[in-house]
Amino acid sequence: MDPIRSALELARTLSRLGHPAVLVGGAVRDLLLGRTPHDGDLATAAPPEALEALFPSLRRLDRPGGTTFLLPGPEGLLHETVSTFPGTLQDDLARRDLTVNALALDPRGLLLDPTGGREDLLAGRLRFTGEGADRLREDPLRALRLARFAAQLPGFAPTPDAVRCCREFAFPLGTLPPGRRGGELWRALGTDPARFLRWVRLLGLRDPFPELPPLPASAPPFLRRTCARTSDPVARAAALLETLPPRDPPAPAETLLSLGWPRGALRDLLALLSLPRDGEIPDTPAARRPLRQASPENLRRWLLLDSLRDAAPSPNRRALREAALRRLALPSRPSLSPKLAAHLEALPPDLRKEAGEAAQDRAFLEPGMGFEEALVHQLRALSPPRVDAMG
Repeated sequence: MDPIRSALELARTLSRLGHPAVLVGGAVRDLLLGRTPHDGDLATAAPPEALEALFPSLRRLDRPGGTTFLLPGPEGLLHETVSTFPGTLQDDLARRDLTVNALALDPRGLLLDPTGGREDLLAGRLRFTGEGADRLREDPLRALRLARFAAQLPGFAPTPDAVRCCREFAFPLGTLPPGRRGGELWRALGTDPARFLRWVRLLGLRDPFPELPPLPASAPPFLRRTCARTSDPVARAAALLETLPPRDPPAPAETLLSLGWPRGALRDLLALLSLPRDGEIPDTPAARRPLRQASPENLRRWLLLDSLRDAAPSPNRRALREAALRRLALPSRPSLSPKLAAHLEALPPDLRKEAGEAAQDRAFLEPGMGFEEALVHQLRALSPPRVDAMG
């Protein structure tokens, strides 16, 4: 069951039991934008003790701005649910960070919009609900969330008043719990990191991650190239960390763990960062051992990042790439059908090289996609009329 259907069914159940409930926040925003929501949060008038009696297995969450629980919906899906008791739904929406997140949808399909969020959605505005200074005093992390939403929502930008409030508030974000701050950075890596870094600077957010070397004011070319090739947050995180100034001693794994990044992704990230970079180690059996022990997913990430670095290649680079390709059982020079080879040869040399490298990257990163299929996609992007005949 999809999370919105599950959340609305849970809202109907609560309403039937005498506790009106509505879908709130980002799920409503994404539905109005035509995007697919990944979760469904609720707000309900039910007092906390009533929810605890109805759902003995619920879990209380540490969230600012209200008593929040994880409630089980149909088929085991969990939904973050805030109890507005003893206040009202209007009070809850008025306390939310941005107007585009202060929207609610009741189980009958009625949209509730007390702060003008729908109009701001149409205009691409990111505006605090009420007085921006009040929202920031309630939770200073909202300044960092504003930068993240500016990266997450294409075509949206904070209003001049929102920018002014953040710059004047100037709260030392580094003093907030690292897990909350790190969660925003991880989410930003899955959106548009270049825009995130830009808005961190424009909003005047100084040193929001003291656990790391200072973030750049704008995205370095290596990070931009990585983000253009893959949406994988592990590869993007590796590219970001690689471009930060070196710290002596390097940040231990416990530091990254404190940022609250998903444990599985963090494990992959640390293993990826331990793999050799061009020119770092000689081409010896011992030097190849980390590549032999790496997971297929990390080998694909390593091959992609290696192809995007602008450092001059060392003599061992080709041997290390060949070792990784053998480990993946992918051919380093894939054979092509005569028809596809002819299309490729018809391109200018620079486009031919670009198409081949991009197709290899896509084949490495997308399980089940062969090089030839990836090349067809790339050729269509470069010269649609000439490749349409390939079907």
